[in-house]
Amino acid sequence: MTTKNERIDHDLEINEGETPSLLFTAKDGDTAAIEAALISGVYVRVDDYHSDTNLMARTAISSLTNPTSFTLSNSQTCIVNSGRPFEFRYVTVEYIWNSSNHIPDEYVLKVNNLKYH
Repeated sequence: MTTKNERIDHDLEINEGETPSLLFTAKDGDTAAIEAALISGVYVRVDDYHSDTNLMARTAISSLTNPTSFTLSNSQTCIVNSGRPFEFRYVTVEYIWNSSNHIPDEYVLKVNNLKYH
């Protein structure tokens, strides 16, 4: 049986039930921000790391701006396994630009279980 890593580099640490706003920026190969007019789709997905539970399937969001803001709901930051002192959420954003180019980006959150803090 493989044990998942308990120490993951994360971008933000929050408490369960919080609703943080995350800011993503689509950049091209030269790390320049892509013009919003070239973006034809933005998709977001939220997963729990330890349980492999998908908390939000890949979903198109209406904002085609760059950078793009996305706010997690309290159900996406709830604790899946109440026996764990913390969990990790992977928030994946995917930009589609120039009709066929894809740029994925990922944000990792450490969610503290208030029962242990």
